[in-house]
Amino acid sequence: IYGYPEQQFGLLFALIGVAILLGSTINRYLLSRFNSIQMIGLAATVIGLAGVQLLLIAWLEDVPFWWIWSNFCLYMFGVGMILPNSTALALDPLPQTAGVGSSIVGVLQVLSAALGSLASSFIFDGSVGRIVIILGVFGTATLVAFALRHLVLRGTAIIQAPS
Repeated sequence: IYGYPEQQFGLLFALIGVAILLGSTINRYLLSRFNSIQMIGLAATVIGLAGVQLLLIAWLEDVPFWWIWSNFCLYMFGVGMILPNSTALALDPLPQTAGVGSSIVGVLQVLSAALGSLASSFIFDGSVGRIVIILGVFGTATLVAFALRHLVLRGTAIIQAPS
């Protein structure tokens, strides 16, 4: 679509993996200074910023490829931070069954990815436009969900940052 040779697809796709790796590596270092809730907030903000930009890209339609792909990478950078922290928080209350819980979390992640891929294939039109919209909507929803978590988790200890 953008005139890049097919031989470069592997390199471009590898940038997504590098973004996840960087996100999880930086997450590891930042966890020594911040708690999991703060890290999830940072990751949700990063994903939300990428999501809002992707919606803007979808609205503008004709934008440079580097802007689209850098936002894909930014989105996945945030995913590399949010997944380990949310998994750790989900497993924290039940340390005696963490292995079973981790397996369930893994299965749900893979199942969600498979269902998301299936849904995406139905709306795929041969361009990156639909993917930009999907990531834009879910990225923005991630930020909104984190910002409004106090409405859902009212009265629970999860919304407060542990000291």
